[in-house]
Amino acid sequence: MSFIQKIKEKKKVIIAGAALAIAEAAVFVHSRYPTAFPHIYYTATDSFTTTPTEKIIEEQFGIDYEGDSNEDRQKELAQHLQTVYDQNPALLNHCQKIVLHSETVRSSPLVKPFLDYDGLATSPGASINILNNTIEVVTHELAHLKYHRTPNKFKEKLAKIFGDSYHLEAKPVLSNKNTWIDDTNGPKDGFVVPYGATSESENVATYVPKAYNPSFWYDLRLQQSEKYLQTLTLLHEYEFISQKQFEEAKERIENNPLKDLLKILENLKTQVNVVNGEKDDSP
Repeated sequence: MSFIQKIKEKKKVIIAGAALAIAEAAVFVHSRYPTAFPHIYYTATDSFTTTPTEKIIEEQFGIDYEGDSNEDRQKELAQHLQTVYDQNPALLNHCQKIVLHSETVRSSPLVKPFLDYDGLATSPGASINILNNTIEVVTHELAHLKYHRTPNKFKEKLAKIFGDSYHLEAKPVLSNKNTWIDDTNGPKDGFVVPYGATSESENVATYVPKAYNPSFWYDLRLQQSEKYLQTLTLLHEYEFISQKQFEEAKERIENNPLKDLLKILENLKTQVNVVNGEKDDSP
């Protein structure tokens, strides 16, 4: 084999190795973030289609829109953004781009088997990806962006409230992000849902959407920990929730009409335990 042929063979090996590495990287990225390639596609084709609602989103909220060209879904997203703007515009401050994925992408056999999230916040790009187009998902991802741009003092104060409570009772994310280890769900030990106990960021991002569902704060389980009001006070201080949202939540927790009933039930439970104890001690 001549010297030139050897060089050509080495080039083939290098090219084949590089191609394999790129393919492996692509498979890894797709398995972890199955919406990454649709996101790239939306970015590349963004200038081809512009609807009136897309213009409203970009002009009224100052947020670049990419993604689904279905205007009905765009209008739903615009309504969610309007709700946030009306109740707490500060939550929108750090969002520069929203990518709304179509139902076709979400249900695609190339995406659905790998998909384990309804939305995704990308801090370096100040963007959020939305698959499940609801106010809860939108505000959850917006809260992630704000969390990553909030001073460390906020995180220090949050750590004083929750300490080492994270991961203690929440099931691993890949196992079940919706239940505690005892298979219950809902508020517990200062967290509003089990998924919030998986990290500081998820704790904040699960609290914020509840501010858009005021009836949540009537849940009697919120009476069992001072962490709820402490966390709400902190979130209000750093503008994750507005003054009005804070006052609504505080009012419902402190003056829950069912709180007295809870005390009565607890007293009855104590009395029953005492009676049972006396019976057990009798000959």
